[in-house]
Amino acid sequence: MKFNISNMTVALAAAALGAASCTANYEDINRNPYEVTAEDMERAAQAISETYGCAVLCKGGHQIHDADDLLWRDGQSTWFRGRRIDNPNTHGTGCTLSSAIASNLAKGYDLTQAVERSKAYISGALAAMLDLGAGSGPMDHLFALRGEFVDD
Repeated sequence: MKFNISNMTVALAAAALGAASCTANYEDINRNPYEVTAEDMERAAQAISETYGCAVLCKGGHQIHDADDLLWRDGQSTWFRGRRIDNPNTHGTGCTLSSAIASNLAKGYDLTQAVERSKAYISGALAAMLDLGAGSGPMDHLFALRGEFVDD
């Protein structure tokens, strides 16, 4: 199994937290996103984690029927189930997810909670269906400007 680490979005939390994570794209698993199974994601996450000594988040947003993400941490898998949101405006979702995870870690949430909250934020931003310009535009980062993601 080969991994293209240069194409990964790597989010590093503050050294004091002792947390490091990698978010792996389907290209990094070297498979068509429509053919990747849960077992493929678990094998890839485990291999990356063991090779680089970090937690790994395999994103499932490119799947056809769902958007299930996998967090592999300390030899254990945690699945975050999600529905696929049919929105063509997905530009920046990976960067936004990494930033949201880092922000939630900075707020004091543990890694599992940070991923869960960040996934909920991304889902809300996509579900808001912002449509700017032509092509694949950005999602609506301000959908909850006065909501749960800002208040705490």
